[in-house]
Amino acid sequence: MSSSQEPGTGALGQMSSSEIAALENAFMEMLSSLEGESAAASTTTSKTRNAATSSTPKAPANEVKLGLRASDVAFPSGNNVYDHSPFAPFNLDEKVLKDFVPPQFMTVGLADGAKSLAAIDEFTRRSRIPTLRKDNTAPSHDDPDVQSMASCIMGFGAPGESYAVVFCDPLTRQFLRAHPLFQKPLCIEPHYSSIPIYIGSSNVHDNGENGKGKGLFAARRIAKDEVLFREPPLMIMTPETSPHIAMQFDKITSQTMPARTQAALDALHNCWPGNDRFGRVRTNMIAVDLPTRPLDRPFGGCFQLVSRANHSCAPNVSFGWDYRTFQGSLITDRVIEAGEEIFISYCDVHASKAARREEILRKYRFKCTCTRCGPD
Repeated sequence: MSSSQEPGTGALGQMSSSEIAALENAFMEMLSSLEGESAAASTTTSKTRNAATSSTPKAPANEVKLGLRASDVAFPSGNNVYDHSPFAPFNLDEKVLKDFVPPQFMTVGLADGAKSLAAIDEFTRRSRIPTLRKDNTAPSHDDPDVQSMASCIMGFGAPGESYAVVFCDPLTRQFLRAHPLFQKPLCIEPHYSSIPIYIGSSNVHDNGENGKGKGLFAARRIAKDEVLFREPPLMIMTPETSPHIAMQFDKITSQTMPARTQAALDALHNCWPGNDRFGRVRTNMIAVDLPTRPLDRPFGGCFQLVSRANHSCAPNVSFGWDYRTFQGSLITDRVIEAGEEIFISYCDVHASKAARREEILRKYRFKCTCTRCGPD
């Protein structure tokens, strides 16, 4: 194999100085040409990229790029966790009930209609302590003296996880212990990332703290009759609460509520003097029915999301409660546009304006100036 490393034997050694100079000039012209083409190509690419960016479609007007975060929900969330069919089986634990009522009591299934309601009433009647009255007669199931006894505190849900705290009477406690979801995980449905709402600042009410309260808003256009979400309550309690429980409410809830549900409760608005939890619960309770209590004397449920919805006498959603799944829900009454605030009613919308305002002022301490009531 030959080598060209010796002086005078390479290709350059065989060329004259003028030929070498001409070759160098040609090489420099070639580089200049390549740089020009590269710059032109870069400009074209940049223009193409800018054109592609400018032609990217904007977010549609029926969608807002906001939503719930994992920190916005105190309970685990999932899709289709429970069977919401009206014919879904629902059976109370008969063994638990037999510890409290006569053995002949039959397991109650609320989906069985009138037969179940009769069984519930029979259970309620038989479960009373006959000596509650001075005349030793058994009280009826709707006796106010009996129904107002909130002497029990219990957790409903899986121990060690987020669960609801219930202030109730002994009868309701036993009934809930027989519930198929007692000591089972409670869930928000659907998964929080699919819930079409977000929490934002609302100009509806001044909360006295930050100048603006919070509210729920639609993250997209929502059709009529759509269920926005289903969530367990943070707490359920009777409206009639004894003073000794109310005075120790912060201490009791600190000892009984999971940390996440405590934080969720503390984040809700309080319209009453002081910064105590009892005031927050009073402010945010919504009626929920349980089979052990007449419909005209319901329990009150406090929710993380439902309780965020502000009031209007012309609401765009309605509240629903399902004792079987232990969940409250919001269902749209009409189409709600993206970015529109979600409102429920805190009072009887069929009452007169004066009656509505009186109830709102008495219970929630503000004058209603919604679109229906107006500023005056």
